[in-house]
Amino acid sequence: MKSFIAAGLLLACVSVSSAQSIIVDNASSGFVSRTGIGVPIFMYHGLDAPFGYNAADFVAQMDWLKNNGFNTITLDHYRSWAQTGSPALPPKPIILTFDDNYLSIYTVAYPTLQARGFTGVNYAHTYYVGVMTSYDHADWLECAEMEQAGVIFTESHTVMHNNLTTLNTAAMDNELINSKNAIQNNIPGKVCKHLAYPYGGYNATVIARTQAAGYQTATTTLSGVNVRTTPLYELRRYGINPNTATATFQSAANAGLGSGAWPASSADPGLYGTNYATAAAGTGHGQAIWSFTVPASGLYTVSAWWTTNTNRATNAPFTVFHAGGQSTVLVNQQQNGGQWNPLGQYTFQSGKTYFVTLNDNANGVVVADAIRVQSLSSAVADWTLYE
Repeated sequence: MKSFIAAGLLLACVSVSSAQSIIVDNASSGFVSRTGIGVPIFMYHGLDAPFGYNAADFVAQMDWLKNNGFNTITLDHYRSWAQTGSPALPPKPIILTFDDNYLSIYTVAYPTLQARGFTGVNYAHTYYVGVMTSYDHADWLECAEMEQAGVIFTESHTVMHNNLTTLNTAAMDNELINSKNAIQNNIPGKVCKHLAYPYGGYNATVIARTQAAGYQTATTTLSGVNVRTTPLYELRRYGINPNTATATFQSAANAGLGSGAWPASSADPGLYGTNYATAAAGTGHGQAIWSFTVPASGLYTVSAWWTTNTNRATNAPFTVFHAGGQSTVLVNQQQNGGQWNPLGQYTFQSGKTYFVTLNDNANGVVVADAIRVQSLSSAVADWTLYE
């Protein structure tokens, strides 16, 4: 994570000052702000005909998520955000999980998620990996393939899928430790860190043994959105199937969006446009988002505009989502107001939507006014100006 005051760096823009720019102001259609955001987790099981479902319905659900701007995150990302506030959440975050390692996770979920740039979690009960019971289960080679592709990551659902609350401590430890070891021994380079409680059964003893076994999160079958204060060993999940009613599916996905927008103000001088949006210091559950596309793939300078005041944060966290991932820059908004302040140079690809976000996990008021995306190539022309 970089930290600077964004002063003395404006010379970086001089060489491209003649190029046109994409500017997204807080009053434009490319800007949105939210309060009270969180992360929904979906819990799937079987996805196809053996379970009475049409796999095409699952594909349609994933299309809806993709077409409506949802972004999957991993459990590692969620845990880090919950504990530290970083990495920042992307717009519309969601986690997709699949219980019981059914073969349809490999045959249906894997190609569907991969084609859409999504990730998921396969909670496997290790005794049944590659075993045909009432339903077929993915084998270790298939689990390893999904893992190595960076699409679906296998985590523990214990060994035998027993309700952990019914076991003595020794039997509980066997379920937790041996499943973890089996996953690590059969998937090259794997470190198993996450657990789903079979039947959603857990209590204080189960949580303690889960922690002792080295797990970093555990998911339940309780419904609800996860926020930074949600206990990491009691994460909530929405039970979803391919035939879940459309309204129910969409409501669960939208549950993490929070409510309300950051208030607008024009009290301070040096604003861009007619006003700016503000949020008081918080816990990262308030987020402002500027979205944009570039006319040509290449390297760009991204800059932000804000107004200054003594109540401003000195560590306002701007995150740029770019072709290489995401980069967070902490800026001092008590200084350099009323001008463009560079957040760095990043590569973007044409035809894709990218974001700059600002959240309220800061030590003072954060200001969301405008961002500018400027090409480092003078060959780019006929840009659209957003204001």
